[in-house]
Amino acid sequence: MTFEPLLAIADDVIFQRFGRHLTDVETAILVGAIADQTYEQIADRFGYSVSYVKRDVGPKLWRLLSEALGETISKTNFRAALERYPSRKPAEAIADQVSKNAELEVETPSTHSQVSVVQVQTDWGEAADVSVFYGRTEELKTLAQWIIPELGGAQMAQVSPCRLLVILGMGGIGKSALAIKLAQQLAKNAARVQAASTFQFVIWRSLRNAPPLETLLADLVPFLSDQKETVAEMGRLLQQLRDRRCLVILDNLETLLDTEQPGQFRSGYENYGDLLRLIGETNHQSCVILTSREKPAVIADLEGEIFGVRSLRLQGSPEIAQALLQARKLQGDDAQKQILCDRYGNSPLALKIIATTIIDLFGGDIAAFLAEDTLIFNGIRRLLDSQFERLTALEQTVMYWLAINREWISIAELQTDILPPVSKARLLEALEGLSRRSLIEQQVNQYTQQPVVMEYVTERLTTKIVDELKNLNLLLFADHALIKTTVKDYIRDSQAQLLVNAIADQFCKQFSSKKATVDHISKILNLLRRVPVLQSSYAAGNLLNLCQQTQIDLTGFDFSHLTIRHAYLRETGLRRVNLSHADLIATVFIQPFGNVLSIDFSPNGEWLATGDVCGQVRLWQVSDGQPYYTWKGHRLWTKVVRFSPDGKCIASGSYDFSIKLWDIETGQCIKELSGHQTVVTALAWSLDGQVLISAGWCTVKLWEVATGQCMAELETNAQAMITHIAHHPTQDMFALCLDNQVQLWTLNIHKGLMHKQQQCIRTLVGHTALVFSAAWHPDGTRLATVSHDQTVKVWDTQTGKCLLTMQGSLSLWTVLWMPDQRTLASTSSDGLLQLWDTETGKCVRVTRAHNVTIWALVAHPTRPFVATGSEEQSVKFWSTETLDCLRTLQGYDNGVLSLALSPDGQTLAVGTQDQAVYFWGLNTSTCTKVLRDRTNCTWRVDWHPQKQKLAIGGVDGSFHIWDVETNGCLKIKHETLGVVHALAWCPDGIHLAITTTSDYALRIWNVITQECIHVLKGSLSLVNCLAWSPDGRFLAAGGYDCIVWVWDAQTGRCLHKLHDPMHQIPWVTWITWSPDGQKLASASRDQTMRLWDIATGECLWTIQEQTWFWTVEWSHDGQKLVSANQDGKIQIWDVLTGKCLSGFQAQAAGIRRVLWAKQDSVLISGGTDGVIELWDAQTGECLQRLQADRPYEGTNITGVTGITEAQKTSLIMLGAVLDQ
Repeated sequence: MTFEPLLAIADDVIFQRFGRHLTDVETAILVGAIADQTYEQIADRFGYSVSYVKRDVGPKLWRLLSEALGETISKTNFRAALERYPSRKPAEAIADQVSKNAELEVETPSTHSQVSVVQVQTDWGEAADVSVFYGRTEELKTLAQWIIPELGGAQMAQVSPCRLLVILGMGGIGKSALAIKLAQQLAKNAARVQAASTFQFVIWRSLRNAPPLETLLADLVPFLSDQKETVAEMGRLLQQLRDRRCLVILDNLETLLDTEQPGQFRSGYENYGDLLRLIGETNHQSCVILTSREKPAVIADLEGEIFGVRSLRLQGSPEIAQALLQARKLQGDDAQKQILCDRYGNSPLALKIIATTIIDLFGGDIAAFLAEDTLIFNGIRRLLDSQFERLTALEQTVMYWLAINREWISIAELQTDILPPVSKARLLEALEGLSRRSLIEQQVNQYTQQPVVMEYVTERLTTKIVDELKNLNLLLFADHALIKTTVKDYIRDSQAQLLVNAIADQFCKQFSSKKATVDHISKILNLLRRVPVLQSSYAAGNLLNLCQQTQIDLTGFDFSHLTIRHAYLRETGLRRVNLSHADLIATVFIQPFGNVLSIDFSPNGEWLATGDVCGQVRLWQVSDGQPYYTWKGHRLWTKVVRFSPDGKCIASGSYDFSIKLWDIETGQCIKELSGHQTVVTALAWSLDGQVLISAGWCTVKLWEVATGQCMAELETNAQAMITHIAHHPTQDMFALCLDNQVQLWTLNIHKGLMHKQQQCIRTLVGHTALVFSAAWHPDGTRLATVSHDQTVKVWDTQTGKCLLTMQGSLSLWTVLWMPDQRTLASTSSDGLLQLWDTETGKCVRVTRAHNVTIWALVAHPTRPFVATGSEEQSVKFWSTETLDCLRTLQGYDNGVLSLALSPDGQTLAVGTQDQAVYFWGLNTSTCTKVLRDRTNCTWRVDWHPQKQKLAIGGVDGSFHIWDVETNGCLKIKHETLGVVHALAWCPDGIHLAITTTSDYALRIWNVITQECIHVLKGSLSLVNCLAWSPDGRFLAAGGYDCIVWVWDAQTGRCLHKLHDPMHQIPWVTWITWSPDGQKLASASRDQTMRLWDIATGECLWTIQEQTWFWTVEWSHDGQKLVSANQDGKIQIWDVLTGKCLSGFQAQAAGIRRVLWAKQDSVLISGGTDGVIELWDAQTGECLQRLQADRPYEGTNITGVTGITEAQKTSLIMLGAVLDQ
C-alpha cells in the first residue's frame, strides 16, 4: 500500500476517535516512517528539531493510534496495523491534508512523490505545534504585508519591507503561536511572490532561558550561512542577512529586559540592544521577528515604516476565546460567553485558567460564575497571583520546582528535589490539581510550565527569596535549590542567570557597601549553623552559589558540619574555607587534570577514560561525571587511552614511550609494554582483545597481551608521523593514518597468536597534508578521514576510491560516524564541532564546543551523545540531537611550561598549562599580575631584550606583545593557523621568530612593521624550541625530527643540520647558545646533552644520563651549563670537560625550565607541579618557593562525607587540606 492510503487511514482513525485530523508534524512523521526514515532524517527533511519529533510528537502519535486502533502501535508496526484497518475514508480525502504540508518531500521505497514547491531551509527548534490555530486572520495579513509588501498590492508598493518586527502583547495572549504561524505561512507561500521576496532560510529560537548573545550568534550564523561561516559575531550575522533572504524569529525577548528599567536590557544583555539597533538601522534583505511583552527602547527609537522597523500590539482574540470555551464545554448563552471573554480580555491563557475555576466551583455554569462578580481581570499577573494564592503549600512547591528545572521533568525527579520529602501519591495529587487549573503542561509523565507562567513563578521566587535573605527568615531559600548541578549544562547556565544572578543583584542593592553585604552573609551563615532544620536544607549550597556569583571573598567562612547541596564550585574554586565534617550532596568541583589528549567510553557505556598532559589516566563514572580512579600512569603526557573489547582493561600510551595496561576492577597496572623509541601516538585492540596494536612516531608494533611480548613490527615507511589507528568494526583489519595517506592492514591468525601474519592490502591516497584521524562506518565498507589539509574524505575501502570530499576551513583533528550512520562529526583546531551530511556533502551543523583545539572525540555506545576533550582542560558531553552541552568535566593544571626573566632581573614571567601568564616579583616573592585573557596553554613566553615587554604565543597563529608597564597588548596575526608553539626575541629587539603547530615552518617577523620577512622550511615535524645567537645573525631550532637546525637569519639559508648519525635524537627539548656565539648546547629525550661547534658542526661531547633532559642553560660567564631532567634533578656542568660539578634533587615533579639569575648565584626552576623554586647555585639550598593559589587552596575538608576517596584526593591535589 502506498503512502497516501496509509495517511488517509491514519487520519480517519484519529478523526473518528478524537474528532480532529492529523497535524503537520504528525503527517511528516508518518510520511517519513513509511519511507523507513529515522527520526533524525524526518526532522532534517521537514524542518523540525530532532527532540521535538523523537521525544514529543512521535511518542504521542503512537499512543493516539494505539488508543484509536485498540492495540499497541509503534514506529515499527504501525504500517501493518493500518493496512488491517477497514478505512471508512477514501484515499483522495487526504489530498487536503497533504496540500497543507506542501513543503514535504515524500520518498517511499516504491515511489517518489515530489510535492515540494520551493526549497526553503528551516529550523523550527522547539517551536510549538500550531496546526490547530484559530482566528488572527487580519493580524496575519497585516504582518505578512509588512514583511512582503507585494502581498498587499498597489497600496503597499511604496512601503519598505520590514526588516525588524516586534509582536507585543501580554503574557498568554498568543504572540508565540502567531509568530510561528506567520513564519510557516511565509515559508509555504513563498512561491506565490517574486523570487526576490522568497525566504531562503527560516529559523525560530526561544530566548526563554536567556542565552548570552554569543550563544545565540553561534547558533544563527552557521545556519544562515549554510554552515559556511562559524564566527559568532554581530557583523557576521548582519552579513548573512544582507547576502541571503532570511527570516529569523526570536521568541520571549522580555526575558532579557530589566524589570526595573522599562525597555532596557538587563545587565549582561546590553549587547542584544546593540544587535537590534544594527539590524534596524542597516539595510538588508531579511526580516527579524521578535515577540515580547514589553517594547524595547531601541525599537521605539527606530520604529517607522520608512525605516522598516515596526511593532504590532496583540490584543485578545474573540475567535480563540470562543473556541476555548467550546472546547471546555462551559454552559451559557452567547451573551454570557461574550461577557466572560470580554472580562478576561479574550486572553487564551487567562480563559484556560478561569475555565477550570468555573468547572470546579460552579459546575461549568458561566452565569453562576458571573453572578458572583468577584474577579475583575486587569492583567495576567493579577490572575496568576489569585490562582497562586489558592494553591496548597505542596502545589506551590511544585510550581517553584518546575520553574527552577526549566524543562520537562519527571515525577521521580520532582520527588527527589522536594524537601522535606513527600510521598508519590501526594505529589501526583498536586500535579493533577495544577494540570486541572491549566497552570502546568503535561506529556508522557513529564511536566513543565508555559513561558509566561514560568517567568511569573521565577520572578515570584526571586522576590520572596531576596526578602527572606534580608529579614533572615529562610523558608523558600532553604527548601529550593537555586542551581542544580545534576541538570544539563545549558539548563544550569539558565538557572545561574535567571535565578542566582537576579537574586544576587537585588540582594546586593539592599546594602550600602560590599562590607555590609559580607557582614549580612555572615549573619545568614551563623543562622544556618544555629537552626537544626536549616543545617540539612538547600540553604548552605544556595549561599555558596550566591557568594560565588557576587564574588564575595569567603576566606575564613565556616561551613563545617552543614549539609551542602548542589554547590557549583567548578568555575572559581573555594579558598581557605572550613568545610570540615560537611555533608556534600551533588556538589561539583574542579578536577586535577590537564589538557585532554584522548578519551574513550567503555563498551557498556558506564565508564569514561581520559588521558591528559599530566601523565594521568583517569576513570570516570558516566552517570554522574564523578572520578573513580586516578592513575599517575606516565612520566609524560598520556597521548592515548583505549578500552579492551570486554571493558575490563584500559591501555594507555604516552610521550614517555611506554604502554601500560590497567585493570578496571582492581585499579592496578597489570603490565607495562616497553619497546617504542618514540612517542606512543595510537593504540587499538584486536576484536578478541588478545592483541594490542601500537604506533610510535614512525613504527607500528603488535603485542601479545597475555605475555606482554612484542610479536611483530610492521614496515609502514612513514616519513613524518603515524597519528591514528582505527580498527574495523567486525574484522581483524585496521586503518593506519600516517603522513598524508591511510594504509589498510589485515591481521591473519594461523595456529595461535605468535603466528599472526600481517599485510598492507590497500593505501588510500588523496590528502595533501597529515591525516590525523579515521573512522570506519558501522557497515565496514567505508572509511572517513580528516586531515590538516582541512578536508573530510569518505573512502570505499574495497576499491580504495575516494567517494566524497568535504572542504572545511581549518585543520581537522578527529572524525566519527554519528548514530544515524549518515552524518559525520569532526573537530578542528579552533574548537569547532561540525556535522557533515555524507549524502549531500554539506556541513549541516556547527557549534563552538571549545575555544581551542579539540584533541579527542568519541561517541557513547548506547546513548545519544558524544564526548569531546580539549586543550582548555575540559571534557564535554554533547547531545547528538540538538548539540546542547549536557555536562562539563573541568580540570585544572598549572604546570610550568615556560620561564622568562625580565632584562632587569626583577620580574619572572611564567607560562603555564592553565592558560595564564603569572608575573612574580623576585624581591617581594609575590605574584604581581596574572594575564588570563587566553584560550590555550602558554607554551612560550620571552622578554624583550631591552624593554618591559613580553612576547606570548597565541592559539590562532597569532602572537601577542604585552607591555607590562602600560598593560597594552599588540596582537600580530598571520594567515597560518595553529598554536604558536615556540617563539624567541632577536637580540636587536625588532625581530621575533615563531613556529606553529600547523606547518612546522619558522617565521621571522619585524614586530615594528608587523611583517613576516622570512619563512624557513625544512623540518618535517613540530619545532619545540628556538634560540637566537647573541649577535642575532643565526637562528637555531630543535624539535621532533631528531635534528638541530641552524639558519642564517638574514639570508634564510640553512647552515647546519646537527645530528649524531650513530644515535638519532628523538625530540630535542631545548637548545641554548654560548655567550660568545661559538657553541650550541642541546638537551634531548634520548637522555643526552650535547655540545656542538657551530663553525664545524661537530659534536664536541655528549653526556649520557639515566633519564631525559628537559632544559639546559649557559651561565653568563660561559663557563658552566645547568641542566634539569624529568626526575626533578638539577646539575651543573663544566663546559670544557663535560664533567658534573654539582647536582641536587630540586623538585619531585619534572623540571621544565631552569634559569640563571643574580650573576649566576641563583638558579630558578619551574616544575610540572606548578611550583617555582629559587636555589643557591653553590649549595643547592632552596631559597624561595613560589606557587599561585590553586582552586581549593587551604580549604579544610577533614571528615567531609558524600564524596569518594578519589574525590578527596583530587581536592587535596588542588590545595585542600586535612587537620593534622
